[in-house]
Amino acid sequence: MEALPFFTPEIHLVLMDLEMPGIDGVKLLEYAAGKGVRRSRAIIMSAREADHLHDIFPHGRCLAVINKDDPNQQKALLQILDSVMRRQT
Repeated sequence: MEALPFFTPEIHLVLMDLEMPGIDGVKLLEYAAGKGVRRSRAIIMSAREADHLHDIFPHGRCLAVINKDDPNQQKALLQILDSVMRRQT
């Protein structure tokens, strides 16, 4: 909850969990988008299966959904993070 005031259009990447204490990832993504954060800069992580995550977050609703228990998806997350970091330098 402490991060809410920091959501601005200048954010380069938002990495959030779908299930967090005190707020759920769907509501947090909507809040961030309402503050001007581009959905294409949001990555949603969860222990739920990727198909379930894609049902909640269809194509275009965020940058990516990641099953944090899947080693292949963890590799994909690292590639995304590397790509974002390269663009910032």
